[in-house]
Amino acid sequence: MKRLLLPIGLAILWEILARSPLGDPLYSPSLLQIGTALVALVTSGELVTHLGASAVRLLGGFTIALVTAVPIGLVLGSSSPMKRHLMPMLDLMRSFPSITLVPIAIVWFGIGDLAKGFLVAYACFWPMLLNTMTGVEETSPVLLRAARVMEVGDLALFRKILLPSALPSILTGVRISLAVSVIVLIVSEMVAATSGIGFLILDAERNYLTGKMFAGVLIMGVIGASLNALAQWTERYLLDYRAAA
Repeated sequence: MKRLLLPIGLAILWEILARSPLGDPLYSPSLLQIGTALVALVTSGELVTHLGASAVRLLGGFTIALVTAVPIGLVLGSSSPMKRHLMPMLDLMRSFPSITLVPIAIVWFGIGDLAKGFLVAYACFWPMLLNTMTGVEETSPVLLRAARVMEVGDLALFRKILLPSALPSILTGVRISLAVSVIVLIVSEMVAATSGIGFLILDAERNYLTGKMFAGVLIMGVIGASLNALAQWTERYLLDYRAAA
């Protein structure tokens, strides 16, 4: 209950200011206006359309990053020669902010889902890669020596020692990537898109539908908080399962 005190207090303050002489429906719509716009989005089916478009882009890009960054991170973290040769190039590639690649994504893939998925995958790849490498590099040397003595194969070494040892760090990278993915997705949808929550927010702003605009911002806040809560739950579940195993 205490966690809700601050949000409730801010909502009350917002409503007071919106209804005061200082308020202006165009710039600071009341909660009733925002709620009405949100209900209209739901009942008209517009929200489902935009949410579906954003979800496909987010899930696609995030999945691509996950299935590529973790294996590469496991390999680079366990192989000093490969890391020494590849990291300069990787460091150069990750120095480009994802947002600056929006024009390139549009040129390569147009303004459809592929461009958004590419940007999300690029942004998510680096936190997962670096955290996976860190987790592998922090694996107990005792476990690695024991594996060598027992002549454990490379595949078994990755599956039974390196991956479980690096799991906490990998999950941290996943949580960071989820937060970054939402930001990159919304910005890319605002720059070049005809659907998605980012497009909804910007389109409402262009048409001075500020109640609808704030409803879209509120939706994005709920999505971000939900993804973070899901990541936390998954992290606790997997780490508890690892401990029990």
